[in-house]
Amino acid sequence: MVEAHTQRLYELAADIGRLRRRYPGDHILDRAATHVETLALMLEPCAAQLAACTAPGDEAAIVEAIRCVDDRHRQLRHLLRCAA
Repeated sequence: MVEAHTQRLYELAADIGRLRRRYPGDHILDRAATHVETLALMLEPCAAQLAACTAPGDEAAIVEAIRCVDDRHRQLRHLLRCAA
């Protein structure tokens, strides 16, 4: 289940991404995108926290947690249109 604040953060990222495509190079939108990325890092669990909650010390759980965090970061960057 996705928490409400995480869902709203991703909706904000999508809105900022749409604005950045409409107004490329806008400094304020670039700053807003950076702030959204920072908030995501602060609010969402890191790979170590995910692995510790599922199976502490299990290498497969650690790899899965890293994959999950990487996927989440790619999704956010895609919404913000910062990377391919």
